[in-house]
Amino acid sequence: MRTFTGIVLCCLILSSLTSYGQSDCKVLKAEISLIYKGECKNGLAHGKGEASGRDNYSGDFRKGLPHGKGIYTWESGEEYEGDWKKGMRHGNGIYSYISNGRDSAQQGLWTNDVFKGVNESIAVKVVMKRNLTRYTSMRRGDGNQVLVKILMGGAPNSDIEDLMFLSDSGSEIRYSYSTGYDNVEFPFWGKVTYSTWNKLKTMRYDVVFEFEISQPGLWEISLHH
Repeated sequence: MRTFTGIVLCCLILSSLTSYGQSDCKVLKAEISLIYKGECKNGLAHGKGEASGRDNYSGDFRKGLPHGKGIYTWESGEEYEGDWKKGMRHGNGIYSYISNGRDSAQQGLWTNDVFKGVNESIAVKVVMKRNLTRYTSMRRGDGNQVLVKILMGGAPNSDIEDLMFLSDSGSEIRYSYSTGYDNVEFPFWGKVTYSTWNKLKTMRYDVVFEFEISQPGLWEISLHH
């Protein structure tokens, strides 16, 4: 019985070392290959784990490389949190860094370690929407401006009353068929309220659209009726 118990304990210890051992489980990304703690398969980091070296990574691994969800921190302090594929940023994620002494970030879609653009469904968050058919958002480029267009049947809605646009930053600007704020700071919060006719012009109703935008840029929000 003692011999059998000893064999079982020995197997458990060996299994634990195989899964969490640092010397026998390799990370194939050189910058984080010095120390590894986590799950292992066939001698490579595979599953949940943490790896460090010049840089640090915590998250999912597959066949020795970051693959899945994870947080990577560079020696310089820059950080990426999001999707990984075969050791590269790939999918949705946010890259945080300091530019000209200010905290900055790129949030959106990545392909093979290259930033491809903003994922607008993530960057724009609707807090409240009332008496509105739908909305669309578009980032037209780099900058610090948010404009809102109000449309009826796809054309500018010229029959609007009691229009009010509130924000937490920026200076108000108005054009013929749009209103918004310039020189804003991100993340940006805005709230648009107004009244308008329905399509048949049989009754008026009050509209509320409250939103947040996390990604800097030149943004255009269209409200559709």
